[in-house]
Amino acid sequence: MIENLTDAHLLGTPIQDANVISYRVCPGYGVHRHDLLCWTSTAESGAHFAALDLQTDGLDIKPIGHLEAYPIAPSSDGAIYVGSTTGEIWRYQAAGSLWEVLARPWDNSGGYGVHHIRVLCEGKDGWLYCGGCYGERARVNRQSGEVQRLPAIPEDGSWYVSAVAPLPNGRLAFGCGHVARLFVYDPAQGRDVAQWAPESWRDDGFCLSLAVGNSVLYARHFPSGRRGAFALETGEFLGEAPWPPDVAYPRWSSWSHSSGYGSSIDFYVIPGTDTIATCDGQEVFLWNPGEGGRTIQPQAFIPPAALALEMRYAVTTDLKVLRYDQVRLKVLEERTYEQPRVERGLFGLGVGPDGCVYGGAYQSTHLFRYDPQTNELRDLGDHNPGWSGETYSFCRRGQALVCASYTHGAVVLYDPARPWQCDSVQRINPRFVGCFGQYTYRPVACTAASDGRVWGVGPAGWGSSGGGVSWVDPESGRSGSTRLATAPFAIAELEPGRLIVGDGAALRWWDAHRNEEIASAPWPGGSARAAVLLEAQPVPRLACADGRSLNLLHLRQPGTIETATTSPLPVTAGRLLWEGQRLIAGCSDGIAEFDPETGQWTTLCAMGPSCQYAFAATPEAVYFTRGPNLYRVDRHAPSLPSARASATTGFTPTTFATR
Repeated sequence: MIENLTDAHLLGTPIQDANVISYRVCPGYGVHRHDLLCWTSTAESGAHFAALDLQTDGLDIKPIGHLEAYPIAPSSDGAIYVGSTTGEIWRYQAAGSLWEVLARPWDNSGGYGVHHIRVLCEGKDGWLYCGGCYGERARVNRQSGEVQRLPAIPEDGSWYVSAVAPLPNGRLAFGCGHVARLFVYDPAQGRDVAQWAPESWRDDGFCLSLAVGNSVLYARHFPSGRRGAFALETGEFLGEAPWPPDVAYPRWSSWSHSSGYGSSIDFYVIPGTDTIATCDGQEVFLWNPGEGGRTIQPQAFIPPAALALEMRYAVTTDLKVLRYDQVRLKVLEERTYEQPRVERGLFGLGVGPDGCVYGGAYQSTHLFRYDPQTNELRDLGDHNPGWSGETYSFCRRGQALVCASYTHGAVVLYDPARPWQCDSVQRINPRFVGCFGQYTYRPVACTAASDGRVWGVGPAGWGSSGGGVSWVDPESGRSGSTRLATAPFAIAELEPGRLIVGDGAALRWWDAHRNEEIASAPWPGGSARAAVLLEAQPVPRLACADGRSLNLLHLRQPGTIETATTSPLPVTAGRLLWEGQRLIAGCSDGIAEFDPETGQWTTLCAMGPSCQYAFAATPEAVYFTRGPNLYRVDRHAPSLPSARASATTGFTPTTFATR
């Protein structure tokens, strides 16, 4: 049934698979002390917690009832505790299949869409310690559910608690961002007693992962990927592991795995020592700050029993359970288990070289396709296995569809004319070609240039401000990025070697060879929220929109904008599309198309996409999503009454000097 979607046709619900957020091996926590492999998932209709008995192969799945769940914390009382985006801590006991809410350390009534229990662990005193996405910290009594809020972080800032670990002396280490900090909390004194992050870590980012050895605490800085060591007794910074940084792609380490609270970590602490170990697929690298580093052959690495169990298992983002060999280099078995069907909020949409409409879902790299000729709507599968994050933008590169996704601006190419050959072992088609990187973390727009490079723009990722203009060469794997103080939302090629880039305040002419700005000019009216290039030659024409009006612009020379016409908008323009004849504007309050030759608007639908990226057009129809569903609106349908009168002005050039 369609509610309030006048003239829109429901095409279906293409993606119904959850994604894994976190996994953890919990030895001895199953019935009869069996070992468990546990994981948490994400879905708009509600995440789940799963416990797989590694002896019996029995799977116990429990509903969380909200978007996501991150930390998985085994406790000395025999239970496993799970933190969710509702601000609740759940308790699981395999005996009796118990699943219940223990406590809600902070409520979710403040209007936040999510209010994570982002990290969770058991302290030496038997209390559970947790941290949230707005800087809150608390401890919870496992028996009574009593909540005691910890004092606010002693330094002002928009804090996000990103890691926690119990220390042998009873204190707790909390890793934080928006700028990386490592606070040490003492329950006996009821306050933070130290801050250990070195100066070289303190300008940006997060302390994203923590691991404890005998006398050393290891922390990983994000986004730099450096791994630092701290003396547990004194907090002295002992240096950084002399390894390549832990970055998202391509990963140097073959031992990247789940931290158990929603992030990844690329080394293991060898139990009973201060040594950490990782492997690049050829050699095992060992390091601790007291002895330095050394390498051994993988076959010579014999992990202790507890570590061997942990290294043996993984859960992929698309819910496949992997069993590895002793040194975690070869997958011996891959199994898929029946999972609950879920609703996934659909995200970006684009049109492929085959004329089909492609899209994905929030926090999912599944790719779906709608074929207008056959009316087939199909989930093709995971187009970037092992990754996690929604696809923001699409473009065409020859006969390939370019998919640009969160996180790190991951770029994947798919050729619809060739067979699908993509799984966790091989990525032939679609194929991963590189990342735009930290400064185009969410690639809200992308384009393929004449020389074959794929360009993207968008905001920077966690721990960084502003945004960037970035490129990837799919053939060489090379990439480059230029950081901006602003977050661009539009990019297009004017001619070989020259691009235009738009952000909220200005339009920028861009040198593609040097990846730098040539000139810029402010938008008419001072701001814009959407823009699209109509034609590049002979005189570039571009449309931009703010909250009130649409402007058609001529770009005769760098740094100069001429306003050709201005029209009031009948709908909000969260996004503008151009298919060669007419301009389409759309947002949640409706979809309308504009004929630049007559200056007339035609309103196609009284409601539109709930996400500004979930919007695409062909000459025959406009496609958009609301929640988990895909809709189609036929073009050139009878006009609906517009909320605002249509009007255009004559040619009134407005010229701005180069800045």
